[in-house]
Amino acid sequence: MCRCSSPLPSSVINKISLFSQVAVERVIVSLDVSDLYEVPLRLNDQNLCSILLEHFQLNPKLHIEYPILGKWKALTRQMELASEVVHIAIVGKYTKLSDAYLSLLKALRHAAIYTNLKLDLSLVCAEDLEENTRIVSPDAFHQAWLTLSSSNAVVVPGGFGQRGVDGKLAAIRFCRERGVPFLGLCLGLQCAVIEFSRNVLGWKDANSTEFDPNTTHPVIIDMPEHNSGIMGGTMRLGRRRTLLYLSEISKSYLQRTYKCSELICSHLDSQSKVLSECRANDSYTSSKTFNSDSIMHRLINAPYFDARHRHRYEINPKYVDQLEESGLIVVGRDAEVGNRMEIIELLQPLHQFENDSDLENKCPTRHPFFVATQFHPEYTSRPTHPSIFFVGLVLAASKRLSAYVHNPFRLSPTQFVLDEDDKKDTVDLFKISPPKKLKDTVSYCSRESTSTCIMDSIDSSKVTSSVNTDF
Repeated sequence: MCRCSSPLPSSVINKISLFSQVAVERVIVSLDVSDLYEVPLRLNDQNLCSILLEHFQLNPKLHIEYPILGKWKALTRQMELASEVVHIAIVGKYTKLSDAYLSLLKALRHAAIYTNLKLDLSLVCAEDLEENTRIVSPDAFHQAWLTLSSSNAVVVPGGFGQRGVDGKLAAIRFCRERGVPFLGLCLGLQCAVIEFSRNVLGWKDANSTEFDPNTTHPVIIDMPEHNSGIMGGTMRLGRRRTLLYLSEISKSYLQRTYKCSELICSHLDSQSKVLSECRANDSYTSSKTFNSDSIMHRLINAPYFDARHRHRYEINPKYVDQLEESGLIVVGRDAEVGNRMEIIELLQPLHQFENDSDLENKCPTRHPFFVATQFHPEYTSRPTHPSIFFVGLVLAASKRLSAYVHNPFRLSPTQFVLDEDDKKDTVDLFKISPPKKLKDTVSYCSRESTSTCIMDSIDSSKVTSSVNTDF
């Protein structure tokens, strides 16, 4: 395989073939491309897959419902059509090496492709947002805050240790009070709880026992099954199931705060029963509609899903009721015991009124997207199956989330076959018989609205609107 910036003349290819003792047709040219996702298509144009199958004498027996190559072509076409740009800031402590957040960067890119948007990412050092930096390095301080304030959304990823935590807390408070879409991951969730406890509940010393073991308000604690001080083998790792859940306190808060809002819809009866039954017999499937006032409940649209974990600390269950009474609610719990808080969401209005009588005439403004997870959804995001958490963030950043949530089809151009040529490409690629049933579908999202999908030559009654819940 020859990496080059321009096509190789046949004379060069013949010479490479001669001196490497490789057949001419097996000299593959890998040209520079504008986007990494175009590479598989360029390699396939030179029959690389067929060459590999022939060389290793493989005869794959694939059973596919739609052409793989056509799906990938749809993805690359989607990137070419995107015009609107969203600016997202990542507030972390390892920003000098972007590869430290490679999974996160890719997950955001997947979501941007899915939503027909271009992505402009900025890595902001959390320490530069702290008050101490204002004194030591004013230029870095003001540049960091300028980047943060000009972003359409903010992500606070995971990490370990106290360095940079104050900067993350400052960024989270900025997002919470200014209505900037926010997604917290792992430590990002823990920081969101600490910030809310300090600035809303008034517990000025609220902290994680990781940072302050003697705090009087340990809102974040070490997992109870582990002995404090012993670090080896004490992380909660791997794929775990999360059940979507809404407590009675959360329902009451919603009904009391947003009683004049159209966001309120009917809840599932007996949420606690759903939680216990899911845990007991695993009887609920993603085909069931999960109605809720939680944004994430609507986006996921299933009673449970699986995600990968990597953490040692978590929310203290003793403080959950007080957090929910003030508007920071838990919308997902673990399926094993039910006392681990996996997803939180902010329901506190952006604008508080002086007294309850004001609510009779005014509807409070709900935060567009303030969500945090204890797990890492970026680990399971894929180009053709983006994590719904990042999709929600990117849509909120582009002010399209509401339209997307209420759209009954929610089609993505990466989920459908584009045309007959794409079917033929995939059949030729794997040299297999065409599947008996292939969806004759053309779907793409307009740049005006991600939730508006234009359909050509299709019977909408035959289209399913299932959502991938294996995040």
